[in-house]
Amino acid sequence: MLGQRTDALSLLFCRSKSLRAQTTRLLRSASSQRRVFVVLVGLLAACSSRPIEEISLADVALKAAQKNKADVLAPDVFRRAENYYLRSKKDYQDGYFDSSRKYANEARLAAEQAEYKALLKQTQVKPKTLDDPGSGDIPPEPLEPDTRIEVEK
Repeated sequence: MLGQRTDALSLLFCRSKSLRAQTTRLLRSASSQRRVFVVLVGLLAACSSRPIEEISLADVALKAAQKNKADVLAPDVFRRAENYYLRSKKDYQDGYFDSSRKYANEARLAAEQAEYKALLKQTQVKPKTLDDPGSGDIPPEPLEPDTRIEVEK
């Protein structure tokens, strides 16, 4: 089976018969198989690297949301972001880096949502009512109309 794979690879990469034969010999040798194995292991190890950047971004997003009072104005989304962040840190400590990366990204997204909702609530304009005299630019009407007529003397 390995011979069939190496022949297929050599046909893909080499056009001449002499190069094909050299490629087949190289791929069949034990040292080249070890090299290929080491490269594959290295690539796989790179895929599950530590999610330090993702956790840092989630932490910054949570702090920004808290600074904009998201914990008060959008408490449900903010608490969800905090829970995801704490889960991410726990998974990181336990060595579950893929899970930690997933929860860190979820925490960042939830914190950004909470910050957005908090900013939206802060910028909403309160509607002006006529019942509240101090609510708008319209001065309140006097209680009794002024019916006095001034006479010049």
